[in-house]
Amino acid sequence: MYFNYIPNTEFNFSWSETAGTSGGFISSVNMKDIFKRVSFTQKTKDDAGSFESYVVSEGQKPEDVAFDFYGDHDLWWVVLLSNNIVDPHGEWLKSGGEITSMFNTFLSGNSYFVFENLDALEGDILIRRDVGLDGSIDLNNYGEVDNYDKLLHKIDVKKSKGTINENDEIYLFRKSIIAGEEQWNSIDGFGVTGCYQQHFGATSCIGFTGPEYAGSMGVGSGQAAVAWGPPCPTAGSTFSIVRRKETISKSAHHFAYNNDMVNPYSAYPVLGHDGPSGDFYSQQNVCGMTGTILYKYMIKSLSEQIKTITTQDDIIFKNDEKRTIKLVAKNLVPALIDEFKILIQGNVPRGTTHIIE
Repeated sequence: MYFNYIPNTEFNFSWSETAGTSGGFISSVNMKDIFKRVSFTQKTKDDAGSFESYVVSEGQKPEDVAFDFYGDHDLWWVVLLSNNIVDPHGEWLKSGGEITSMFNTFLSGNSYFVFENLDALEGDILIRRDVGLDGSIDLNNYGEVDNYDKLLHKIDVKKSKGTINENDEIYLFRKSIIAGEEQWNSIDGFGVTGCYQQHFGATSCIGFTGPEYAGSMGVGSGQAAVAWGPPCPTAGSTFSIVRRKETISKSAHHFAYNNDMVNPYSAYPVLGHDGPSGDFYSQQNVCGMTGTILYKYMIKSLSEQIKTITTQDDIIFKNDEKRTIKLVAKNLVPALIDEFKILIQGNVPRGTTHIIE
């Protein structure tokens, strides 16, 4: 029904024999002008009398809702139009099976958290560092960066070989074309020496020049053992350390306190304050920000009062929000269809959105 209303248009497929020459047409196809759309005015959307609420059941698709509510499968497009849905595959409520499939396919892989703020991009290669004397790369353990969350210092890797675990040292490599040749070069600047507040309300900060070390120096040779603070990267370091590893679906998406989202750079707990306080933010390094939520999460000592909302939790929550939709009242559908046909068949430029009053 929907596509029967949409007018046809001539679409020309162009070609050009060589770059810089004027092209011709190899074919012209008569097809539906799917770039035309209509929508409702905001006034109509806000009119409660024009719509009714509907709760989508598990597994129901737009055509199922249309049949259940209007008695006609072909009115699926009215269901989508009522909720301003353009992509029914990506925007419609997913079933439990579809969510599980997402976790097993689209969200399969691991997330790696690091202290440093990295210059990581999709397509970079994360490689485990051989901690031997030469500090070379371990070609048996690497992965391709799928996404980097700069706020959470989280690297998502879906395609990989071997394993990279917590406390492993890692390099990042990026492909570039130099003098016409493909090269993979290490990304510098992992460790940035900086000055960071240590706790909420601090009026000064402490500079770090690590990496620092906890252990002993020459034990057995008469030299005393040493125990320094948490390891911090040195300015100019070319590698990082995996501080926490989770599957992508179980990794932190954000943090919450009393059901409200909180800044991952806030300090918690803070004496004399009810809940997280202090919005610390670092473009560089969270190593010295030992009181922050993000740091505590990385070292697995986060207070139970702060809830970690995982990527899986966030997807399920946002999906459940789509369960309650609104539908144009049954008695208005005939008038809606008549006006829709007039608007969609009008002589207007592609991409123009018409308004149904």
